[in-house]
Amino acid sequence: MDVINFAFVRTVDMVALKDAILLINRSRHYPVSYSRVIQTTPRSGWIALIMDSMTPDHYLMRNISGRLETTAFELGINGEALYYRYHHDGRTEAAYESNLSKWIAQQLRLVLNSGDVRRIDLSEPGGRLVLQRYHEYQRSRSWTQPASDEEIDPSIRESYRPDATSLQELIEPNADIDDVQAILESDMTAQEMLGGLIDLLALPYLKGDPVMVAVGNEITQPIQDDMISMNTKDLSRSLQGHRVVNALAVLQPSTWLEGNPLPDGWLTLTQNNWAST
Repeated sequence: MDVINFAFVRTVDMVALKDAILLINRSRHYPVSYSRVIQTTPRSGWIALIMDSMTPDHYLMRNISGRLETTAFELGINGEALYYRYHHDGRTEAAYESNLSKWIAQQLRLVLNSGDVRRIDLSEPGGRLVLQRYHEYQRSRSWTQPASDEEIDPSIRESYRPDATSLQELIEPNADIDDVQAILESDMTAQEMLGGLIDLLALPYLKGDPVMVAVGNEITQPIQDDMISMNTKDLSRSLQGHRVVNALAVLQPSTWLEGNPLPDGWLTLTQNNWAST
């Protein structure tokens, strides 16, 4: 199953962003599900965050936008579904799930399996529905797994409908917002939708912007953008002693193994950082 998560914060202040991440993760009442966050250096006014996680962290990104009084944007795919979240000043201004029923069922299964309702994000309309259904399952003592075709109230569906106009500030200057809407309303696969959106988004790194990576103790080598592929396997290869990585791999945690060099200026926050007081 393909899982690709991208996260961006509109800021050039790496220290303020780092402090916000630490403060938010330290204040949680349940363990964070990932062990590290990598911050890239700013490009075009944005910093990308790379998290070692199979699932996005909407709570973190929303709260970053509030603490820094800025915009945070998330985009990705989870198997057959595409999602995005647009947060501004601590509020989620736009949300999209291409398969809302499946996402709700997945969230409910996670809570039923763990029994930990603290992990439900109640600022999400979908999260409040998950909590309601969790209590219903508890009362009925049902042992059946949640189905992906259960009825969802139209008001909740409305909260996750595609609205390209809400993403206007993220779109390339020469791009047509109607093209973005057409992608979101199409019957393309999640991977095809993601590829189409990447072409239209004015966000750094997505299109293979080169970064410099130390190779051994000898040279620095730019990551190339000539291997653009939606496949997250075999993200890197050796070519005449130089490292060549495809464009999307730049923002994938599997590219940056712990202990290996990062591009100059990037920094890593680990579980030890936000667990300390």
